[in-house]
Amino acid sequence: MVCRYCQKEPDIVVAIPEICEQVDLSQSPFSCVSCALEQGIYCPIHSQPHMIFQPHGRTACRFCIEHEAMALYRTVDDLLIELRSINHGEIVKLLAASAVVMMSLGLSPAMTICR
Repeated sequence: MVCRYCQKEPDIVVAIPEICEQVDLSQSPFSCVSCALEQGIYCPIHSQPHMIFQPHGRTACRFCIEHEAMALYRTVDDLLIELRSINHGEIVKLLAASAVVMMSLGLSPAMTICR
């Protein structure tokens, strides 16, 4: 296994997150940590590779997402309560759009919106 970017054999291997349509089988699917950091696909805080999010191929650390979601949770929960009385129809649309995620992961509406 060699790093796609520096062509060296890494001590620690990082899987490169890619959109399925963009996978080039002629290239290595791995990176070394230093190249992964340079490419922005590895979290220096949590020492973890990023996940890819479809359909745009953006990547992010799942632990950073969770940390930010927890920080936003109380604000979003309070905001949902306030907005229900102002514009119930729009809140229903927002919750309906997040229903699949809520059901599959067992999250509250506020946490689904935070994520």
